[in-house]
Amino acid sequence: MDLSPLAGVDRTLVLLAGGVCGLEGEGEPLELRATFEPISFSGDRSLTCSLVAGPVRDFNLMVRRGTARGDVVVRREGGEAIARAGTYVCYAATGASECLVAGHPPIALAESHTLVVTSDDGSAPSGLSVNPLEAGSVALVAVIRPA
Repeated sequence: MDLSPLAGVDRTLVLLAGGVCGLEGEGEPLELRATFEPISFSGDRSLTCSLVAGPVRDFNLMVRRGTARGDVVVRREGGEAIARAGTYVCYAATGASECLVAGHPPIALAESHTLVVTSDDGSAPSGLSVNPLEAGSVALVAVIRPA
């Protein structure tokens, strides 16, 4: 399977489940081997994906370079505040998690559910903390900042 080149886009992939996924083509080869370990690369690259050990499921963040910067933070255990950003996308990858936004009641996320946090007036939200609620729970937070 080919990954379409996306000029001017930065990508981050995180393996959620399944075997190994190899990405080969322009530049150094990449491998999604360990679950919940983000791998970032330029979307300008033309890559072919090969499933080395069966099907996979992944989390894919794409941001337009020059407009925004994005990172994926992995939370396995709780409470630490995530740096201030323009937008947060929190995904409960395994198990339930709780999102804490200043001035709002806690928001519980069931497994496979997503919460998007941004401000109504375009200013950066005051921050986010994510607490996995069960043993083995993992939450992924896409942290998106203006360029």
